[in-house]
Amino acid sequence: MQEELGEDFVAFLGFNPLPASLDVKLDAQFANSEAIRELEVQMGNDPLIREVVYEKALLQHVNENIGKWGTGLFILGCMFIIIAVVLIANTIELAIFSQRFLIKSMQLVGATHWFIQKPFLRRGIWYGCLASIFALLILMAVLYSFRTELKDVIEILRENGRLLWLLAALFATGLLVSLGATLFAVRRFVRLETANLY
Repeated sequence: MQEELGEDFVAFLGFNPLPASLDVKLDAQFANSEAIRELEVQMGNDPLIREVVYEKALLQHVNENIGKWGTGLFILGCMFIIIAVVLIANTIELAIFSQRFLIKSMQLVGATHWFIQKPFLRRGIWYGCLASIFALLILMAVLYSFRTELKDVIEILRENGRLLWLLAALFATGLLVSLGATLFAVRRFVRLETANLY
């Protein structure tokens, strides 16, 4: 302040009119109106603290926007998941459709439903594992490439082993979607009437 004003106002006034100030950075879980209000009350009771200043309107506006964006991103994410599952299911069904005559021939020689489904399910599990590993590698590459931009996200993922849970959930989802789509498609063609094969 002395540099900005160009004079020693402390010598002129005889005291320093500018109290010491501290900037407090809050963790994301405490950056809401209620937690900050509680903190303001606690700090206000301390005789060393003259006042607590923060942008109340801005904080409320940010929290409202985060709620709106969170809902929008959740809906968008659900739409992408539905599209991905439908595409995977249709792709697997097309792959099995090309072998519908083989499935029917196996039935004609007395093969059980489980015997027919087993090789398809094994291949579905294998493809699901490969797809899950590929998705995990892409996710890790994105997190590594944008580690400075996504620093906050990476720190949140590191807490309480969330990253491991995310990786496990991603792997399991890929496996289950592939397995479920394969099982559904094979059962459909196993139960299909011979006249409908054409």
